Amino acid sequence: MENDLLKNVKAVVFDFGNTLINTRKAIKEADDLVFETLSKKYGVKKIKLANEFTKIKMGMGNIYSKDRSEWIRLISNRLKIDIKEEDIKSSSELFHNYILNNTEVDKDAERVLTYIKSGGKKLGLLTTRDTKKNFKMRRINQTSFYRLFDAMLIAEEGNTTTKNDASAFIKIAKMLKEVPSNILMIGDDPTADIGNAKMAGMHTALLDKYTPISPIDHNPDVVIKELTDLLVLL
Repeated sequence: MENDLLKNVKAVVFDFGNTLINTRKAIKEADDLVFETLSKKYGVKKIKLANEFTKIKMGMGNIYSKDRSEWIRLISNRLKIDIKEEDIKSSSELFHNYILNNTEVDKDAERVLTYIKSGGKKLGLLTTRDTKKNFKMRRINQTSFYRLFDAMLIAEEGNTTTKNDASAFIKIAKMLKEVPSNILMIGDDPTADIGNAKMAGMHTALLDKYTPISPIDHNPDVVIKELTDLLVLL
């Protein structure tokens, strides 16, 4: 991205998961903990539970489209384990508690956000709801930097916006009181964060750090490896 492309940027919007925090690592560790717990209780090999989970994900699409308890029920039914409902619920709680207490915040997140804010630019946070109601806001509020944002939008949580099209990006622009062409969107998902932000008319930066880059090419204005790359760009 050329510097002159950024001269009109008055606001910077960040995705949350796998952008400001390492969600991918936390989810893997939380799933491993759940499978290990169920393995010990029901005498099923952990790898068998994990492999079945992978098959279900591959066959049914986005893992975030279902609550963890529903995924565990599917595993129970497909492997004919007869996992008790109380254990399904406790496994879901175990998963969510681990995510809440063990997700790593990017080491440079607060420094970069503070730098952008001190330069007179507005900050926005645009993310998608978790399967557990209000859970995403709890996770956001646990960070040390959430008060830096001038506007926050959790798409699909009590509103009709979604990151699956341009609607959430247009909404956050209105909340920031800026036209989309004056906004830079930063995220890890080439489709949800980049393609749809571009559809809304925003500039885009793809973070290639926590999530393997999809072969789908939505031509971000820039690809960055670290959040600190923004210190040079902005």
